[in-house]
Amino acid sequence: MSVTVEYFCSDKKLINKLIKYLPHYIKSQLSKDEIVSDLNITLCNCAVGFNPEACNGNAFPYVRRAFINNLNKTLRDKQFFAESEAPLEAAYGMTYTPEEPEEHELMAYISSLPDVLLESLTEFALGKKNKQELIDSPCFARMDIDRILDKLDQLV
Repeated sequence: MSVTVEYFCSDKKLINKLIKYLPHYIKSQLSKDEIVSDLNITLCNCAVGFNPEACNGNAFPYVRRAFINNLNKTLRDKQFFAESEAPLEAAYGMTYTPEEPEEHELMAYISSLPDVLLESLTEFALGKKNKQELIDSPCFARMDIDRILDKLDQLV
């Protein structure tokens, strides 16, 4: 008999018991969204390897063990990445400090623009987009493209 993900997801008692009987250290270190996300991943993985005959039809011990293992792995990953987190610029030694006052002004203007606009302007500068595509773009809907491009030309 093959078990599907729906088999586990439809068993609300199983899901409630899994969340209710979580160890305290896991509940204190992970958010509810992280726990639910891991639960969904665990249920999908358990559907593949669960053998009802071997467990006398009781899925709780099998899924609980897999769920706790998955949560512990998430905790280890979270702690590892929290300890090793560093700004990308510092990691590669790519910090840029403007030397001229004009460069300071350009950097201040560019950093004031939203990321979506910067991405489109970068594609325009690289020749991947033309001016009409910028005008038609929804992110530039209420903006004066000519004024932005003139300001960047002046600063550059």
